[in-house]
Amino acid sequence: MNKILSILIGLLSLLFVSCMESDKSFIKKIKHMKNKNGETVEQLIDNYIVAAEFLQANKNSNIEKNISSVALKIQEANNSKLDGNKEQINELSKLLATYQINYPEIKNINWKIISNSKAAKLIEVASDNIYLKLPIYKTKVNTAISFSNIEVYTTSNQPIDLNKLNAAHEVIEFIANENILE
Repeated sequence: MNKILSILIGLLSLLFVSCMESDKSFIKKIKHMKNKNGETVEQLIDNYIVAAEFLQANKNSNIEKNISSVALKIQEANNSKLDGNKEQINELSKLLATYQINYPEIKNINWKIISNSKAAKLIEVASDNIYLKLPIYKTKVNTAISFSNIEVYTTSNQPIDLNKLNAAHEVIEFIANENILE
């Protein structure tokens, strides 16, 4: 009886390990898929995670409250810069320097499959304060990702608007490119 129980436990463990390995290879494949702009899924998801962590690190600050208008000013300043006018860039850099901006330190980003059906898999990507749900749709021919169906949440289950995340990403890119925090 003990031998049968041991064999069953061993087989179940082997099945569990092989499923885990299968999940890892599926996630690796998904991470390397590219969107229309040539960005990998991993790059895109990392940008969402960093932007969401940035919003969390600056919650209730002037930058968080004004993120959309600041992103719009950045776009205008970048357009002026293309025309050779750096004045708006300099003014915006000075404005952002007055905000008390906190840049998040992200220690871990973990990917795992949390749901699996014949038609779709749901991947959760989690960092310290954020988690993201990435639906992957399976067909007979290929695997498809609908980037518009990505959902991002705080760890207290508060959803974060994708438009706000895109604005935060614009701000982060501007700060990095103009060396504002240095």
